[in-house]
Amino acid sequence: MYDYMPIILGIVIIALGLYMVVFPKSATKVEKRNDSNAVDKTKKAGVVEIICGICLILLGYLLI
Repeated sequence: MYDYMPIILGIVIIALGLYMVVFPKSATKVEKRNDSNAVDKTKKAGVVEIICGICLILLGYLLI
């Protein structure tokens, strides 16, 4: 079970990153939702999070 934790966590991280990319306005803090720079920053953070999740999954496959 513990061997599959990086893969499971990678899937969760990718799902959160997808949420940040698809719905950036709702993923941004309430007080900054009208600021377009903050919304764009949230989108970029979501893409970085997706990339990190993919790397974690690949690392999990290499360790199994």
